[in-house]
Amino acid sequence: LILLAVLLFAAAALITLCYRAAGAGIGGMMALFGLTAGMMFFSGGFLPEVFLPESFRQIARFLPTTVLMDGMKRFFLPGEVWRNVLLTALTGGIAFALSCAGRREGR
Repeated sequence: LILLAVLLFAAAALITLCYRAAGAGIGGMMALFGLTAGMMFFSGGFLPEVFLPESFRQIARFLPTTVLMDGMKRFFLPGEVWRNVLLTALTGGIAFALSCAGRREGR
């Protein structure tokens, strides 16, 4: 349950960051769709990672969607989840901090 709560927090923080970066309204929706679709492609969300080139797999290691997808996989599999909880919480925390920083600047 802790992993699920952290996953939901990280997803909400990333969505908020996309909207803050692009502005409210249709721009935020388009940024959210475009960025998510691109990151999901690199992370193996549309096509399994084994079929992607090695360069895509190297890029995917640094994307927040990879962390979220790994967290979701780990949520449904038995075993140790604390590494995924920490990585997902870190990703969500960074996204939350960046979206709050944009708020202070008047966005």
